[in-house]
Amino acid sequence: MVGSSKVKEEKPYCLVLAFPCGPWSLLMSLRPLFDLARKRQEGRILPRFALDLAKLQKPEGRHFALENPIPSKAWTLPEMEQALSDLESFEARFGQCRLGLCDGQGNPHKKPTRFCTS
Repeated sequence: MVGSSKVKEEKPYCLVLAFPCGPWSLLMSLRPLFDLARKRQEGRILPRFALDLAKLQKPEGRHFALENPIPSKAWTLPEMEQALSDLESFEARFGQCRLGLCDGQGNPHKKPTRFCTS
C-alpha cells in the first residue's frame, strides 16, 4: 500500500490515525433497512490499515495514536483487540469538550473519544 511505503520511507516520529467511524457507529443500528453487515465488512479496510501503520511504528521506537469514538464498534473487532494488546498500547478516554469542541451555538460538545497510543 502507498501509505505504508511512505511511512517506511519517511519514518514519522508519531502517527495519529483516525479512521471513519460511520460503519461502526451505534446510530447505524437504528437504520433497519440499511445493510450494516455489508457496510462494516467494507469498512474494515481502514481500521486494519491504521493497525498496520501502528505495527510499523512500535518496533522502530516510534509512536502511534488511534482515535475513534468510545462507543465505536471498531474497538471490538478481534484484530483491533489483538493488535492493541500485542502493541501494549495505553488508553485515554475523554470528552472532546475538554479540547474545546463546541456546537454551532458555542456550547461545549462532549463527543466521548477513545485514544489508544504507544
